[in-house]
Amino acid sequence: MNVVCAAGGLIVRNHKVLLVKTTYGANRGLWMIPGGMVEPGETFEMAAIREVYEETGITAQPRRLISVRSSIKETAFQSGSPDPAVCVSLRPGQSEHGVYLVYEMEPISGTPGADGSEITEARYLPIDEVLDDPEVVGLSRQIIRDYVHSAPASGLTKVRTAIHANQQYALYEVYTLA
Repeated sequence: MNVVCAAGGLIVRNHKVLLVKTTYGANRGLWMIPGGMVEPGETFEMAAIREVYEETGITAQPRRLISVRSSIKETAFQSGSPDPAVCVSLRPGQSEHGVYLVYEMEPISGTPGADGSEITEARYLPIDEVLDDPEVVGLSRQIIRDYVHSAPASGLTKVRTAIHANQQYALYEVYTLA
């Protein structure tokens, strides 16, 4: 079993949502919430902060956890794939389990701009237009729709007090209901 961990950040300002247009993979040329893979030594939260900054130039901090996607792919690489550089090669019968966490994030500084490599565009788009746009990835549209229709205090928020753990952790972040 191969486990892939990713994180993203939803940033909403003045009824507009920050989205990026990707240059690779199944979502090539489509708009989506900024985010990407968790690197070794990172928590999901750290990955969301880094990915949002790398892809958009926006420095932001998580407010609350608003979405979790759990997935299983039987194969991540198909023979003849147009972009094998971004695929993980799996043996027949092997699966890829994906965990993707999305945080509502508060922008601190920066102006949206694409990295010019993985991302061709990064900008705030009106939420009303995004919800019906077929050029926005379906999962991103669903997360944004749920965000718009949710109660302001819903979701999981970061615990700010120390929690005693019976094991040694290099990093220990807990999100729970407020």
